[in-house]
Amino acid sequence: MWRNNLKIALRSLLRTRTYSLINLVGLAIGMAILLIVVQYVRHELSFDKQWTNGDRIARVLYRAERPSGEIRWMTAIPDNFSDIALPQIPGIEAASRLTSMDVQIFRPEQVLRGEVTFVEPGYFDMLLPKFVKGNQNTPFPGVDNVVLTESGAKRYFGDVNPIGKLLDMSLFDVRRPMLVTAVIEDIPANSRLECEILAPYSIFYENAWEEKGKRLWSVVSSVLFVMVEEGTTFEQVQDRIPSVKVEFDDNIPWGARFEKYRLQALTDVHVMLNNPGAFPTDTSARALTILIMIGLVILLLACVNFTTLSIGQAVTRLREVGVRKVLGARRVDLTRQFWTETALIAFLALLVAIPLVELILPGFRTLSGAQVKLWSDPVVPLVLAGVWLITVLFAGAYPSVAMSRFTIVSAIKGEEKVGGRGALRRTLVFFQLSVAIGLLTSTFVMVNQMRFVQRRDLGFNGDQVVILDATTDEGLSTQAAELLRNELSGDPDVLAISEADCSFETKWSRMGWGDVEAVKDIHIYYNGVEPQFKDVMQLEMAAGRWFRKGDESDRTGSVVLNETLAGLLGGLDIVGKTFPDMFGEATVIGVVKDFHFHDLTNEIEPLIFAGEWGVVDGFNTLWFEQSQGWVYLRLSGTDIPGTMTRLRNAWETTLPQAEFNYRFLLDEIDEQYRDVARWNRIMSISTGLAILISVLGLIGISAMQVARRTREIGIRKVLGASLPNLLRMLSREVLVLVALANLIAWPVAWWAMNNWLQNFAYRIPLNWQPFAGAGVLVLTVALVTVSLLSIRVASINPVNTLRSE
Repeated sequence: MWRNNLKIALRSLLRTRTYSLINLVGLAIGMAILLIVVQYVRHELSFDKQWTNGDRIARVLYRAERPSGEIRWMTAIPDNFSDIALPQIPGIEAASRLTSMDVQIFRPEQVLRGEVTFVEPGYFDMLLPKFVKGNQNTPFPGVDNVVLTESGAKRYFGDVNPIGKLLDMSLFDVRRPMLVTAVIEDIPANSRLECEILAPYSIFYENAWEEKGKRLWSVVSSVLFVMVEEGTTFEQVQDRIPSVKVEFDDNIPWGARFEKYRLQALTDVHVMLNNPGAFPTDTSARALTILIMIGLVILLLACVNFTTLSIGQAVTRLREVGVRKVLGARRVDLTRQFWTETALIAFLALLVAIPLVELILPGFRTLSGAQVKLWSDPVVPLVLAGVWLITVLFAGAYPSVAMSRFTIVSAIKGEEKVGGRGALRRTLVFFQLSVAIGLLTSTFVMVNQMRFVQRRDLGFNGDQVVILDATTDEGLSTQAAELLRNELSGDPDVLAISEADCSFETKWSRMGWGDVEAVKDIHIYYNGVEPQFKDVMQLEMAAGRWFRKGDESDRTGSVVLNETLAGLLGGLDIVGKTFPDMFGEATVIGVVKDFHFHDLTNEIEPLIFAGEWGVVDGFNTLWFEQSQGWVYLRLSGTDIPGTMTRLRNAWETTLPQAEFNYRFLLDEIDEQYRDVARWNRIMSISTGLAILISVLGLIGISAMQVARRTREIGIRKVLGASLPNLLRMLSREVLVLVALANLIAWPVAWWAMNNWLQNFAYRIPLNWQPFAGAGVLVLTVALVTVSLLSIRVASINPVNTLRSE
């Protein structure tokens, strides 16, 4: 029986090659996209599921309420919390602070870039990584010890056993040989705890903050992970945090408000609900849901094509159904036959989708930034079977049921109507057009928002500004700008040079400050700069003045605020006054006009500048004096290649021990919007595929409708109908469907894009142009598709048409 059904199904597909090809292409595209999306979602959901104790590990977060009332969850919390609070909280078995920094690794033949992750011994107790070499009980026998992963050991020592060898690196501007004491298996890429070099956290703590930092709840330098005891829940530990007791002489610091801490499961860190904030590569459950919906919608559009074409072909198969029933075929036999045809074309589409996935996957990996596994994943056969089954159910449900219910007499006479006199077919085409219009409208809005972001006045001039990474050994980072200034003093194409603590590539440094009276938490971003920074960035002053070169008082005890921070402290009158208590005797000498030092998804936040690696009592001197500097240069732009060559030569002359690593500021700013750009590309690709599949469906349906009305067209031409009249007649239905589709798609797109734009503190208004543009474009594509087919038939001599009929 099944062999016979398969033969009939194959003959049916060969008999209608054009429509079968349309179905095959559409289904293959839909299946390929859904397959990739499913594997990507599985990859994202797999993060940190591999650890033995993973269900007992959590990250500690702090709830910060901004002056505007907005709630943010901070992932970097005060170091004091770990020192003071953890010993008082029952139920915690192990804990580790964790922070990372980029370093230079000095090998005999070259200087390499690396990243050191500072951890506490509890890190190994929580994750239980496999030790390939070394003693797992004492991974850090001393302070100047490091643990390497296998890939790190291979990179820095090749095939030589690294145990007992020295890894020479720059730490806090000091060239420091570190003894390799152990090698562990590589931390999987699908983990937020991935690392290459592990070092004792005490090194970072002592060098970054010294004893002064230990008394400051404003110091937020690390992420804290804890592992609860067996039988203890995160909620139980979280409820115990507010009971921590600390003695304070003055008001309670913001970081010591223990009722604001909570635990977030490690397995929830990467895929987050409501995005509480975390690593730059984290994603959200909402984004994954949208991706799955996009994949399903594209496949559904292809299945709609299958259904509409099946309805269109139903009339040609009425007599076949009638004859089969006369010969004894039951309804279940006919249903089985049509399901077999659907399963066959879905299987053929799957065979086409597999190589199509190979073509798409490299681009998708680049787009998503995730190394999505496919054929090496043992679950892929199940995913393939699932995608095939979904396609068969979506595409075959209506045709198999509708066509098997025909009665013998009506089927043989050709009197049956499939889809309610065309109502179902029109509904399905209407659905396709609605999806295409909705996606296209959303794409237009996203593109407009991205254009707005790129063109908005950011409050500074980033054109022709180059940023150099000045992290070196031997304490030269704080001298890099001066050395380059001396070397390039006669170069007319280098207009200004300054050094700064922060780059636009990463989040700027931040301190917490509690406004006790308002019970709000003000998070102040800060940057240590040289006086020339204002000229490089072309910042404007709102009040007071900027730092003066050579002024000792500016260097050692003065600050400049931005307008936002000044506003929180009473306005521009803050100039000349002492900054609030936690900053000691620092004097506010000026207020700079607000500028966007972060992306436009955030409002401009409080910012403080310290002058020329200056000292603000309480800020901690050592942090600024041994900061990892970034050198900002403003170029004239007249000869960028020549200027960059001279800049490289000057760098290699003055700082030969450091790698020449640069980026243009505008590139760094664009990097801030990589997620927005990624969604723009995803929506553009999705929209293009949706329109392509819809056009394929329109081609098939239009070809059927025009073929059925060939005789009518011939008669109308004999009676004097012109080509424009015939085109209007044949296009009327498409016009009505597009108009109705707009009425449905526009409100849905408005709702979706209005919610999406809420992610931006600065955004475009939702005006009518994207909606009208999408409607007109889809209408144009639909009319062109229908008209080309109609013109071909309408151009046939009516004598030949009527004779053939």
